[in-house]
Amino acid sequence: MRFIIAALLSFGLLLTVPVVPAPAAAPAAAPAATVVFTVGSLNYSVNGQVYAMDVAPVIEAGRSLIPVRFLAQALGATPRDVDWDAATGTVTVNLEENGGWGRDIVLSLVVGSRTMTVINRPGSRGIQAQFISTRKVQMDAVPEIVDGRTMVPVRWVVQALGYALRWDPAGQSMVITG
Repeated sequence: MRFIIAALLSFGLLLTVPVVPAPAAAPAAAPAATVVFTVGSLNYSVNGQVYAMDVAPVIEAGRSLIPVRFLAQALGATPRDVDWDAATGTVTVNLEENGGWGRDIVLSLVVGSRTMTVINRPGSRGIQAQFISTRKVQMDAVPEIVDGRTMVPVRWVVQALGYALRWDPAGQSMVITG
């Protein structure tokens, strides 16, 4: 009899415990459809929404340079996805699709070097080494430091990430779509 009473009490306690649904996973940052940077402007737009930067894009030797952190964030990166190594002068951008279940691209650029390393992984979750590809891209411009920010050649970074870039000469703007 004690066993039956204990079982009924235990079952009754289970019924009184509230069921709380698991929190939904935060959505991964969606890649932007249209991003516009303008030379000399401290503002840029992502799908029409205007954001501020602390360093404006510049043109050096006929090439447009953009602050890498703002470019990466406009294309879906989070602040922790952009890393700066002051000892080597290397900036690394790690863009993951679908929280690591999709394609991952890692870009590594060194200030003053024309070589950009592009690592393409079909997803970091359980990935096997044989599916990772690494390639070196020779750029026609070099990353520079301007007012304490790492500026990268926009065309090379945008193309490595699979976006299209259009130059608007009238507005001195770079329009990124993808």
